[in-house]
Amino acid sequence: MNCSFFKFNLFAYGLFLSLLVACGEGLFKDFCIPSIDPLCDYQKKFGGYDYGDTLHFLHSNGYTFDLAVIRDDVSYRADDGGLYKSENDIPCNDNGPTTAVRLRSVRLESVFPMMAIDLEMNGDNRLSQSIEVYMGQYHFSLNRSDFEEKSSDKSRLVDSVEINGHVYRNVAVVEGVRHMEKEYAYDGFYGVKKNDIPSSAKIYYLEKKGLLKIEFDDGEFIALKEL
Repeated sequence: MNCSFFKFNLFAYGLFLSLLVACGEGLFKDFCIPSIDPLCDYQKKFGGYDYGDTLHFLHSNGYTFDLAVIRDDVSYRADDGGLYKSENDIPCNDNGPTTAVRLRSVRLESVFPMMAIDLEMNGDNRLSQSIEVYMGQYHFSLNRSDFEEKSSDKSRLVDSVEINGHVYRNVAVVEGVRHMEKEYAYDGFYGVKKNDIPSSAKIYYLEKKGLLKIEFDDGEFIALKEL
């Protein structure tokens, strides 16, 4: 057999295998594109918050302070329970594409007073796709339905409210709860009991403006101060 002919056929066979593997990887990659529940517009656009933004607030004690958006992250939770920073990081499973939900986490923080407000959003379309707000012991659940009359016993809609010289229309007011933790001991076992208790704390908010005012149990409040 001609040696050059054998080398040519060997090269062609190797090229064929390389193309077959490359195509196979591409097909497998396409086959494994995850199915992702996205965030709704209410969650994506809430408050217009972007990383690096600075918001001015007035405290009921009479001083002004700034809340900065120090985090605005998107991540993904797959059906295997894993958390991933990018869609490309989501692994395939043995049966094909993985299902996942998109998550968004926003943090507003001030240096003085030392304060942090976390907004957690879950794109799972089997849920209400609310915005969970956490501030110290307080927890509020904000939902698009808050802007409907008598949507729940925890929320109400007010025609207008004046806050620091600005009049805001059709404002949702939502009551929160306080998260309590209490250590306990029973028959030699120690643990922490967690419980949510009723609270008089309230959040006033609009979709486009975000958090307008937060009233606390002790009568103090913070309120947006637009320039």
